[in-house]
Amino acid sequence: MNNFKTVEIEQIINAPDYADDSFISSELFGVIYSLGRDAENEEEYQYALNLLLSLCDRKAPRVRAYAILGLGLIAMNHGYLLERERIESIIKNEYEAANEENKSTIRDAIGDINYALKWNMTV
Repeated sequence: MNNFKTVEIEQIINAPDYADDSFISSELFGVIYSLGRDAENEEEYQYALNLLLSLCDRKAPRVRAYAILGLGLIAMNHGYLLERERIESIIKNEYEAANEENKSTIRDAIGDINYALKWNMTV
């Protein structure tokens, strides 16, 4: 993988899974954003997609919302492989549970996904 330092990424991602957003390292949010933005080939895309989908199951609501934002970034570059049913289900479930700040982040991701993939997803 050209752009991804997998050992460092996995050390940051494998930090304790706290439910309280205030305990989450800012490094994790940087990694999430870079996973969505920086995948340049099929191997990196699959790696990033798998990590982002796993982060959608985290306890911290902000991490889940940011992982969805990462999916929106992937859609802008490599969206042709996103499984609509799976992604849409994750997004809708998270949106229903989100606070207003996280809903805003999720709406941004929905806008990116709809634009890139010509979907008409609504929440």
